[in-house]
Order: sequence, then C-alpha cells, then structure tokens
Amino acid sequence: MSGKLELLKLNVELIENLNNYVNQMQQKIDKLSRLSQQLANPLKLAMGREKEFLSNPFNIFSLIRHMSNDWTQLESVMQQPVVQAQMDYMRERRAQLPQFEDLEEAAAAMHRIQVTFRLDPMEMANGWLDGTQYDARLSYLDCFELGKHSFRMDDMGNATNWLLTARQLMAKESPSDLYEILNVTSSDIAWYLANSLAAAGNLNEARDVLLNEPKLNSRTEELLAEFMKYEKPEYPHDPEMQEADEKYTRLCGASHKPKPSRLICNYKMDSSPFLRLAPLKMEMLSMDPYVVVFHEAIYDSEIDELRRLCESRLSRTEIAKQGKNKSIRSSSGVWIFELDLNRQQLELLERIRRRVADMSGLLIDFNSQEVQYMEYVFGGHYYPHWDFKGIPHLEDRIATVLFYLNDVARGGATIFPDLELLVQPERGKVLHWHNMDLGTYDLEKRSLHGACPVIMGKKEGISFNYLLHLDLTLLYN
Repeated sequence: MSGKLELLKLNVELIENLNNYVNQMQQKIDKLSRLSQQLANPLKLAMGREKEFLSNPFNIFSLIRHMSNDWTQLESVMQQPVVQAQMDYMRERRAQLPQFEDLEEAAAAMHRIQVTFRLDPMEMANGWLDGTQYDARLSYLDCFELGKHSFRMDDMGNATNWLLTARQLMAKESPSDLYEILNVTSSDIAWYLANSLAAAGNLNEARDVLLNEPKLNSRTEELLAEFMKYEKPEYPHDPEMQEADEKYTRLCGASHKPKPSRLICNYKMDSSPFLRLAPLKMEMLSMDPYVVVFHEAIYDSEIDELRRLCESRLSRTEIAKQGKNKSIRSSSGVWIFELDLNRQQLELLERIRRRVADMSGLLIDFNSQEVQYMEYVFGGHYYPHWDFKGIPHLEDRIATVLFYLNDVARGGATIFPDLELLVQPERGKVLHWHNMDLGTYDLEKRSLHGACPVIMGKKEGISFNYLLHLDLTLLYN
C-alpha cells in the first residue's frame, strides 16, 4: 500500500511537472505571440505600398537587420517538437535569409549616410534624414546593430552615440523580455557601450556604465582592464585626400547650395553636321578645367534599351578600401564590350558613341573608349578620385562623359571638391569633363570628383572614358 501511495505521489508530481511545462510553454507562446504582433507592424505599413515602403532607407535597413538577425534567434526558440512543421519550414527558407555580409553592407550604408551628412543617431532613429522627416523609425535593436558596426570600424564616437540611443530606446519600447528571445539584453548594450567609451579614453564614464549594469558590475575592473588593451589603428595620413574628404562631406551635405554656373548656357551646334540640325543644350560649369553639362541628351527609348542590356549583368564594383573597412566605392556595374552585343545593341552603342563624340568634340577611335554601366542604390557612393591612371608610358583617360539615366529622389550628386561644383543627377543629363590638359597632356588634378551617397531611390548612369593615343585630334581645332 505504501508503495502505491508513493506511486500516486509520484504521479501527482509528474502531473504537476507537466502543468509547469505547459505553463512555461504558454508563457513562451504568449511572449512569442506579442513579439509576432510587434514584428508584423512594419508589414502592415507596407501593405499596398510596397515600392514606397522599400524606397525609405530606414525601412530597408530595419528589414535587412530583422531578416538577418531576428529569425536566426527565433529559430532556436522554436526548436520544440510541437512546432516541428514550422521548424522544417524555417530550415527550408534559411538559405534565403540575408547573411552577415548583407547586414554589414546595409549598416555600412547607414554609417556612410550618417558620417557624410553629419547626422545625429537619435534624430535618425526618430526618422530624420538629411533635413527630412520620414514616416519610419529605428528600433533599439537597429541602433544596437549600428553601434556594433561603428565599433567594428573603430569609429568609437559614433559607436557610443548609437549605443546610448539604443539604451534610451530600450527603456521606452516594449518590455525587454520580448527581445531577450532575440538574444539582446541591456547587458549586451552596456558591454559595447563601456568598451567604446574606454577605447575613446573615457574611462570614468565606462566604469559608470558597468557599475550600473547588474549583470556586469561585479566584473567592472576586470572588463575595464580588458577594454584598455585596445590600440587604435594607425592609417596612412594623406593631407591632400583628407582635405578632399572634408570637402566631399561639406559639398554632399544638406546645407550646401551649389553655386550657379558663371558662364552662359547655349546650344552646341558647331562640332558636327548633325548638331547643326539638332543642337544640344549646353551649360558651361567651368572653362578651366573644362566641365560642361548637356541637357536632354539621350532618349527614353535608349535608356530603356540600355537597362535591358545591362541590368541582368550587374556585379559589385567595390574597388578598394581606405583605412579599416572604409570602401572608396560601393556600387554595381558592368563593362560593355562589343563582343557581348547583338546587332541591335551594337547599333544603339554606335549611335550613343557618335553623340558622345559630338558633345565632347573629341575624335577618337571607338576602340579607345571604356564604357561602363553603373547603378548606385541606398548608400552607394564614390569617394573623391581621379579618372586618369597617372601611370607613365601607358594610355590614359583624357576625358569622361557621364550619362545620368534617371532622376534620383535624394542624394547621388556628382561633386568636384576643388572646383566647389555639385551636379545633381537628372534623367537625360550628361556631364563631361577633361581629365588632362589637351594642350600639354598634363594630368588635371582639379578634375578630382566623387559621387555623394544615394539616400532615396537609386542612381543609374553610363560613362565613356576616352583613352589617350598619339593620333588624338580635336574636331574644334
């Protein structure tokens, strides 16, 4: 009898244990249900206006961060037998989720926008970007990710600001236990915040952060000793390029207003018989060095043909790094070679090349041209650079002709830092400049130029670079 009582007691204990399990599962289900509703809010905003939603840079970054980070964490939470079907579905879809590299690219674009336009993290988190209020916000998870990215780039000042913003938003947002499922806690933020403060030399502030974090305060001095081992990397110092970067930031910033061209606008009609029949609208931006703009210089049908030809062949054109993780260029592009073209496409390229020759006034063998189609999306940029190569005894790029193929909603201007020039991209506009002195063939260093980051929309263009040969002649000579 006593054995049966013990068995009955064990059965009661097992049932109680089962009820505890059910209650815990229910708590987890309730928590996941609330989190699911919160994660679904951006989708509700996007319904019926997906293109508008995805043109907003805040929405783009939040979506990539959420898809890259959150679902990986949720997968581990969902590893329960009762939800095996959902687990199988997630495993099948895992390869379609953004990878760490995609998240880093999106974070780098946000960082580039912030640095170029000198934006405050809290204002960005509240939807302000380049003087415009957007109908979007960044969560504390978004800000935490941007803080970590700045930390990895050794930008401790911006890392601190993003992490402080994340901490403030965390206190205002939904109960933090929801986000513990996603493996982000106040301790995580405090660790990075104290580390970035210590690395920037703010040791007392770093100590205060650790002391005020319950899960870290007992290890304050140990962590500070670890943080103090950080050594700031030293990068090659180039005063000339540093000045160019400062001008780039100022010219691209919202406060800059491009000066009007000092010279008159006219119709170019003297370099070919065709232009005498159909002159091009030309705006002279600079005589020395030579920089001009042509308006309405390419037809809509030609733009559509170029897109059909090139869009499926685009690949990344990030060409170099400057300092730690600072890419000089971020865009997609494709070089156009005649061997890749059918008869109709060759005729299109030939027609545009003849127009380029008419606009530039340069008579050069078409085989001496480099032709590239480019696309810049959110954060896409090109820091100040020269188009000439400057390598002795090799052919070089004497001139550049750049066609803009679309209107850009915000950002994406071409700037010439030494000339204080800013050219906004507009569909059908063509920008032309000389990279070398046509009299002496000396390199024209004042042709230094760059592309400001794209904030909204995308920028499409096609560039023609003329290569210098000894038989170069000028039509207008």
